[in-house]
Order: sequence, then C-alpha cells, then structure tokens
Amino acid sequence: MMYVFAIKISMRLFNFIIFSILRSGGDTKIIQFLDSGLLYIVGLTLAFGCVNILHINDIVLVLLITQLEQLVRMIFGLKRVSANIWAKDLTTTVI
Repeated sequence: MMYVFAIKISMRLFNFIIFSILRSGGDTKIIQFLDSGLLYIVGLTLAFGCVNILHINDIVLVLLITQLEQLVRMIFGLKRVSANIWAKDLTTTVI
C-alpha cells in the first residue's frame, strides 16, 4: 500500500508542476479538461470497470489501476508544455 501511495504522490506532484506551468501561461481551458475531464473519462471509468466488470476486490490493486488517470494527465500535460502553444500574452488589454 505504501508503494502505491508513493507512486500516486510522485505523479500528482509532477502533474502539479506541469499544470502550474500551463496555468501561468493562461491555458485554462486545457487545464480544466485535464483536471476534471480526465477524472470522469479515465479515472471513474477505470474504477467502475475494476470493481463491477472485472470484480477486483483488492483495494490496493484498484487504487494502482486508477492511478493510470494520473499517467494520462502527465502525458497530455507534457505534450502541451512541449508544444509551446500554451504561452499567451496576458498583459495586453482586450477591447
């Protein structure tokens, strides 16, 4: 259980750094999708599938499988950061 939490915390911290970079550039629509959209699309689907379809009763294994959502966030976030389209000029005035 401790190893699973160590993996979870390390991925969440790395995602926090990636999301902070994207937020500082003003890429809020992508951050909203990465935060809430992937939670519902990937995380809840994996948890439901593990418990109800695959009948996995081991909570540690279900927690480990649902952490794939953090991995998907990390992949999408790194692609967005490396694309260099997230940086927007927030100092200009909008008329």
